[in-house]
Amino acid sequence: MEPAVPPDQPHLHLRRTARMVRHDRHHSPVWAWLVVIFSILVATGIAVAGFATVAVFVAYEPKKVHMEVTKAHVKRLDYGGHGQDIINDIGFSVDIVCYNDNARSPALFSHLHISVRIQGVEIAELRAWTFNVSRLSSKRLHYDVQAKGAALHTARARRALQGVIAGKPEIGFVLTGWVRLVFAYGLV
Repeated sequence: MEPAVPPDQPHLHLRRTARMVRHDRHHSPVWAWLVVIFSILVATGIAVAGFATVAVFVAYEPKKVHMEVTKAHVKRLDYGGHGQDIINDIGFSVDIVCYNDNARSPALFSHLHISVRIQGVEIAELRAWTFNVSRLSSKRLHYDVQAKGAALHTARARRALQGVIAGKPEIGFVLTGWVRLVFAYGLV
């Protein structure tokens, strides 16, 4: 049963009912709905942009360029002799070929920097100026290197030098480095 409302205060009953109705039906503010709609639009836009990026990448089918050493030859080796683990002088030549297998775009190589190591000890650095490799082609880089003064600190390096002393003509070089690469797309 409803409580009795005194006849001299009918507005009291209306206020109580209005408050009860307002609390029973929950309304979110307009700004909350705008935030939800904006978030959905942003998420949809990011998903569409991601799919478009993947589609363009697949459509262009870019091939990676690669570099390989085609020839390396030690011309001269002067070492400290038996009991000394020092390379006094070494001369060698290295041919590096840069391949561009991409059919759509030439590749621009810049800041080429290669470190030449014998068993972990750096003996030389190879560098090149900026150069361009056309589509589906290659470019050969030839280096004649004269290196001086490398102390072999590791046991593996000492074994490699002892192998040369013993008459085994193989010296293991490791070339590591980096290059900045730019592809030109569009009307090239």
